[in-house]
Amino acid sequence: MYRWILGFIAGVRIRIAFLLVRLLPRVSTKHDVLGMHTYLALPHSEDVSRAKEQLNLSITLIAHYEPRLFVRLKADLPGILVYAFAARPRARYNRSTGFCELSPSLALSDDIVTIAASIVHEGTHARLRRVGKRDPEGRLRVERVCVSQEIAFLDKLPGMSRRAAKIRGLLENLRLDDYTDAALWADTLDDWQAASEAWRQRS
Repeated sequence: MYRWILGFIAGVRIRIAFLLVRLLPRVSTKHDVLGMHTYLALPHSEDVSRAKEQLNLSITLIAHYEPRLFVRLKADLPGILVYAFAARPRARYNRSTGFCELSPSLALSDDIVTIAASIVHEGTHARLRRVGKRDPEGRLRVERVCVSQEIAFLDKLPGMSRRAAKIRGLLENLRLDDYTDAALWADTLDDWQAASEAWRQRS
């Protein structure tokens, strides 16, 4: 009985968290870049300004070097949402909302190439959202395609051959065990806990 109650409470908290994420774009600062909608759920005005600058540069980089890909990204993604779901620099595709999500530490970073490549990667997830089953094997296949698309983008950028080669190394290190339901859920919980701790320290 006690475990059932704990499970019920955890389920309610998760549903509330997912609901809040779905509401965030409606209450966040909206900023459009070349027709790409971005939503900045950041509490400090200086962070909002910085995120706008970095997203302007990152999205323009994609549009300049991969114009066809950029058109697809705008069609596949309803927008990019920046909010504190992780303390570390992180990007992910949210299947329930369709958004590409960026953590503040990524969106505010100086590395616009990584920001742009992350958007390309997660945008590929959006394009492939109906492909394959949602099992570890299917997830791993999709991840390989997304990493490959990220590499193809880096190959188009001047001076990014070393970085592209480093990302190629990731393809060899992708493990099936990292794409099980349990592994993905544990990773999400770790991100939430770290983000909550970082928020408390900053407040």
